[in-house]
Amino acid sequence: MFSKVLLATDLSKGSAEVARCVHGLKPLGTKEIILAECLKTLEAFSMAYSEDVEKFKASLIEQENIVKEQEFSVKSETVFGSVHTEIDRLIKKYDCNAVMVPSLGHTMLSDILLGNLASELINHITKPLLLVRLKVVDTNNEDKKTCILASSCENFIASILYATDFSEHADEAFLYLRKLVKSGAEEVTLLHVQDMVKLANESKENIKRFDAIDHGRLSKLRDRLLSINPALKINLKIIHGKPKSEILKFANKIDPSLIVLGTQGRGYVGDIFLGSISYTIARNSLTLVLLIPKTGENK
Repeated sequence: MFSKVLLATDLSKGSAEVARCVHGLKPLGTKEIILAECLKTLEAFSMAYSEDVEKFKASLIEQENIVKEQEFSVKSETVFGSVHTEIDRLIKKYDCNAVMVPSLGHTMLSDILLGNLASELINHITKPLLLVRLKVVDTNNEDKKTCILASSCENFIASILYATDFSEHADEAFLYLRKLVKSGAEEVTLLHVQDMVKLANESKENIKRFDAIDHGRLSKLRDRLLSINPALKINLKIIHGKPKSEILKFANKIDPSLIVLGTQGRGYVGDIFLGSISYTIARNSLTLVLLIPKTGENK
């Protein structure tokens, strides 16, 4: 499924934590990790004339060793300047199937590149993007802070939440969900949120009718997954409310190991920074999120 994954990191302690998570990619067929250390141009320029250059080299070696210890082959490169442009170049150069990146969520700090890195890639990525959530915690060393994993990454596909609006893009994301089931997913929850802002003027009878239609759609998706693995545990759920908040609320309730969704959907704005569902989930979810970009291709 994802035989070659690009791991985009920086120099922070959180990056090393995420490097320790790559073992969760093994069920997805990952054999090789392309480690990309991302620096802003000004950071790279100032580092070249400071003692930080040794810190940079040590960080890169540390992350390489962490990946190798998990029995992956690894190649590393350092990129400067426009992150999404350089990451896209590396994706093409190494023919990567997916990108894995740390994210600080809504607690993004301006002095930590990880938050900006994840945000920029979400907006421009051309391959599936796996976001590993970090959280900032205090240390015992004066007022310093560090980053740790916000959730376990022991088994990425133990329990998957797939949110769909039944758009063509959601169908693309479903193709990846099928691949995850083939890779050994144990439990899947298929979720659809009835947008009550759009349905505010509909009668209760019509809403019940819509629920019945959409439950039938979810049932067809369930049957497609069961054709892959008849023993797969599948839950169907329809919720009423605002999709952004309801998906997050439901995810926090069931605590899946992974959330899968497309980066755009039916009726949502194309600019992710304007508040699309995918960006909201990516910023606020406490678990791993797999975002599938819209390509129009049948993978």
